[in-house]
Amino acid sequence: MVVDNCQPVKTRLSPYPLISFVFFGLLLSACTPQDTTMPSIEVQQEETGFALKHIYFLDDTTGVAMGGVNYDFGIAQFTTDGGKTWSLDTVSQKIVRDFDVLDDNIYGIGIDNFITRKEGPLPWEELPTPERGESNGLIKTDKGFVLVGGIALQFGFVIRLADDFSTATRMEVDGEMNAVARSSHTDLHMVGFSAILRSEDAGITWVENITDGDDYRDVFFVNERTGWIVGNAGSILKSEDAGLSWETLRAPTAHNKRRWNRIHFADELLGAIAANDGLVWLTRDGGQNWIAVEGIPDVNYTSLFVHEDFIVLGSDQGQIIKLFL
Repeated sequence: MVVDNCQPVKTRLSPYPLISFVFFGLLLSACTPQDTTMPSIEVQQEETGFALKHIYFLDDTTGVAMGGVNYDFGIAQFTTDGGKTWSLDTVSQKIVRDFDVLDDNIYGIGIDNFITRKEGPLPWEELPTPERGESNGLIKTDKGFVLVGGIALQFGFVIRLADDFSTATRMEVDGEMNAVARSSHTDLHMVGFSAILRSEDAGITWVENITDGDDYRDVFFVNERTGWIVGNAGSILKSEDAGLSWETLRAPTAHNKRRWNRIHFADELLGAIAANDGLVWLTRDGGQNWIAVEGIPDVNYTSLFVHEDFIVLGSDQGQIIKLFL
């Protein structure tokens, strides 16, 4: 039985901030999984020396992973047997930090905003764009691309490129943007340092939802209405209204050791979050309660994919770990 009572916390400002901080810290000190699970695991790839920044499975057997070493090279790996074997290709001169899959096409992005592209059976291409910067996230839209990024927690940006890579718009934001996700054909969600923003027109305009609280690291929507966000200070947020509002499942804490890197869900109930030092939590009720995963390698997990039958984790040193649910 799961006994973590990490229920949504609703807060308001107090005229006694120190008392509020102490109370909140005590409240959240118990907001950790007290139950654990030790699933069967398969180490699909040992340490390689390059980071895996994003893993995505098209079905239960076909998957792609991308990453690399920051200023040295970018890589792509493919599997067609559920991860028992992974191919390896060098596809760019610098790391690929994120990619999007649309039909049979893959589009990656990273340092210097070079687009790394593979369209169907054609070979990989690395294509320059007119916008310099360090992108952390990419979405392919019907009319081009949306890139988000920044550097050192600041100098954030969101850029729209046309399909010919010409600049459509560029918007500067104060904090570095770490990730972008879609919840529908037109609705996009961007998160970063002290900011959550929403677009309802495929990235043309953006509205701020939240402008403080955490360095938000990742965002994922499982359908048009339901999504989650995780942060570097331990935040776990959930939306059930297409990102119009966000409910705090777990608030950020001082001296936090749970620095979440990634979140992913298979459906509205089954999901996982991953962090450094071998930390992975699993939920089967949409994030209300969490179970700590034990018996997995103590590495920094930088990519995550959740399927109804398994979880695949990628690390900052190239390990690929499969957990069977």
